[in-house]
Amino acid sequence: LHEKKRTKTLVPGEEAIKCWTGGSMLMRFVFWPSYEFWYHVSVAGLLLLPYFYFLFISEMAEQESRTVDKLCFLLLLATIVINSTTGFFLKPPELVRNGEKIQFIYHVSIRVIWLFLICGVVILRSLRVLLQEYGKNKKKMRQYNPVVAGILLLFAAHLLLMLPIFKGIPIDIVAGVLNAFLLFYALVKKHLFQLKMLAS
Repeated sequence: LHEKKRTKTLVPGEEAIKCWTGGSMLMRFVFWPSYEFWYHVSVAGLLLLPYFYFLFISEMAEQESRTVDKLCFLLLLATIVINSTTGFFLKPPELVRNGEKIQFIYHVSIRVIWLFLICGVVILRSLRVLLQEYGKNKKKMRQYNPVVAGILLLFAAHLLLMLPIFKGIPIDIVAGVLNAFLLFYALVKKHLFQLKMLAS
């Protein structure tokens, strides 16, 4: 029963990954209704992913969410709504066509710091839970190393994406693929779940 509950906590994270990577891919294909729409879908998935990972880690550590964690979730939702309607924190990238080649160029303002700040807080909360549990059961908590590596990889990739040298390079998609691999490795190879339980 407890394992089923843990599996359910992972499902929202899987959906966030689909929104993030799927939205990013469809944005690059300039799919209907517009690349801006799929950009906002991708950003929403990306912003929610650290929080859903936090819920998953907290459930595995058998810790209850605090008021501050629920507040972070509300702030994430508010951030998504504001950015989706106004582009206040990070506007959709500029679509540049060079013959048949398409590039997306991000024009970053100082306001983007808020996105990294709020996601960073959630990631730090996740690391805090892991460190607390690591002191109690080192062998058990080593199983989460691939999950943590995946989260940090996503965060680092999107920091790098803000640098001019990486403009137009889809390192976010590469990071998403690697994150999915690390998550699958943790679930199957590290035996966080029974595979048939996850499939259900």
